[in-house]
Amino acid sequence: MSWFEQKLQGRDPSELEAELGRFVRAAGVDRALEQMCGPYGCRRFVIRYAVMNGSVSLTDLETHPLPFGGGPPDPKGAEDAFQPLAAAVNRLHQNMRTSLAWSRGAVAVLRDAEGRMQIMPLFDEDADEAVLADLEMPGPPGHPLEGMMYKDRVDANEAGMAAVHGETSRRRGSWSGWTISDDDATLVLNHTTGTSRHRVRVLGTFHPTTSRFMWATDGALFDEPAYTCRAYSATMDAIMELSMATCSRLGATWLFMESMNDAGDLVLAAVWD
Repeated sequence: MSWFEQKLQGRDPSELEAELGRFVRAAGVDRALEQMCGPYGCRRFVIRYAVMNGSVSLTDLETHPLPFGGGPPDPKGAEDAFQPLAAAVNRLHQNMRTSLAWSRGAVAVLRDAEGRMQIMPLFDEDADEAVLADLEMPGPPGHPLEGMMYKDRVDANEAGMAAVHGETSRRRGSWSGWTISDDDATLVLNHTTGTSRHRVRVLGTFHPTTSRFMWATDGALFDEPAYTCRAYSATMDAIMELSMATCSRLGATWLFMESMNDAGDLVLAAVWD
């Protein structure tokens, strides 16, 4: 008989599942796993742990890269979340020891490209049966900024991106005000010595409060998921990289980026001189 079946004790399975969910949240296991997954991207992995010498230790991570990008935890997220996850799993063991005791466990994690996340805790005999290959795929599609196609494009434009970055850094902060024409074709910068006009193409907007990027072009600039997908979650650093690469591919000189409202939302545009 499985651990789950033993603990049912005549209850409806949904009741025990809900109780396990409360234990996971109270211990902070969900928050540590979200940190491990990083701010965006598809994830598919199984973490195992066991009681050793009175405390719970993480013993194994089973994962594999997905063919469309993602799969393993985010490298920085995994590094930052290792200790918090170990502490959270120990709290989980303490909280459950009087009502739903266990000596070993596993948690399966799935997150799709839209950030929808599933956390499946398993214990004792059930944990022994947890196999990565049995988990469903959290896509395709994968997250637009995780696939090899995107990474290859960034690598191919490294020199152009460096030039765009250098020119962007040189110009940054040289104006006191700005406007973009109604047709999104002209950028007017106000300087202490006057104004300058530049050919511009608005690329998109980034919303820091929701970590969401949205293209503002009439159509996809290129026939790749990073461009055909019109909106997705991302970090500021990732969007800067995407925008620099886009400027390079369009032949633009530099990247214009400024706050466009009190909420701190940013407009990004490719500029030619």
